[in-house]
Formats: sequence, C-alpha cells, structure tokens
Amino acid sequence: MKGATGVEAVVSRQLFLNLRQGLTGQQIRVEGKIHEVEVQIKNVEIQVKALAVNLKDELHDQLGQIRGELSNKLLAVDNKLVAMDFTLVAMRASMERSEDKLSAQIEKSSVLSNAAMEMLMLELITADHHRITADTHVSIEAIAEAAEAAAAEAIASIDTCVSAVMR
Repeated sequence: MKGATGVEAVVSRQLFLNLRQGLTGQQIRVEGKIHEVEVQIKNVEIQVKALAVNLKDELHDQLGQIRGELSNKLLAVDNKLVAMDFTLVAMRASMERSEDKLSAQIEKSSVLSNAAMEMLMLELITADHHRITADTHVSIEAIAEAAEAAAAEAIASIDTCVSAVMR
C-alpha cells in the first residue's frame, strides 16, 4: 500500500483482517456443513447395509421356504410314481394270471375237444353209422357241453384280461 497514509493503511489492514475473518468464518461454516453431510452419508451407508442384511436374510428365508415346498412337491410326485409302479406291477401280475387261466382253459378245451373227437371216431369205427347207443350219445353230448363250457370260460377270461388291460 504505497502512498497510503497511516489512517488508510490501518483501515486497509482492518478491512483485510475483517475480510480474512469473514472468509475463515465462512470456511468454518462450510466445513461444518461438509461434516454434517459426511455424517448423513455415513448414516445412509449404515441404513443401506442394514437393509442389505435384512433383504439377504429375507431372501434366504424365502429361498429356504421355496426349497422346502419344492422338496415336498417332488416327494409327492415320487410317491405317486411309486404308487403307479405298484399299480403297473399288480396289473402285469393280473394279466399274467389271466393269461395262465386262459392258457389252461384253452388247453382244457383242446383236451375235451380231442376226447370228443376220439370218442366220436371210436363210435364211428366200432358201431354202425346209423345206430349210436343212447349212452354213448349222452356221453358225447356231455363232452360237447363240457367243451362248450370250457370255451365260454376261455372267452370270459379273455374279456376279463382285456378289461384289466384297458383299465
């Protein structure tokens, strides 16, 4: 401050000090605001971390619940599949029994048919074609009726087998 008088220098110096103090006060206020903002940021970070932990725990719980429900549903499906397997095994066994019965009925019909044919052939060979005795006639009729009954049983067994397969 060249050329300034002593009063001007004092006033200038006082203005400089006041200006400096004003800046310092303003700087202190700004630093205080910055500190407040930093504290608020820290508080927000803490809240965000707490929310993240809560969300993680909640998602973990929901995932566990979903896993449990899926496990129960898979177990139910597995149980149904096992029940279906047992049903199929039972149906297969029933079909096999029906096939065995059918085979036995067919064989019985075949044996009775062969016996009837043999009886008829014996009758034709040993007796007069025009005179078959009443006893032999009754026997042939009984054998024929037995063969018809066996054939009817075989047909009924076939129907039962087909019905079991269709179910």
